[in-house]
Amino acid sequence: MEPEEEFLDNAVTMTYFARQEIQQFLAWTNSNGPYGQAAAALLLKLDGLTSELKALKRQYEEE
Repeated sequence: MEPEEEFLDNAVTMTYFARQEIQQFLAWTNSNGPYGQAAAALLLKLDGLTSELKALKRQYEEE
């Protein structure tokens, strides 16, 4: 595996685990409060980042 492929795999994995942690945080806190709203916004950003990383990985693999 090339270093770039390993980086992309690791980055996607980290976003997966970050999402799990934020979801756990949301389970413990009031989702309507300021912390819950901030966490929900982070989930949206994280989902976008994950999609971009997966697209980058596909693009890299096509070369």
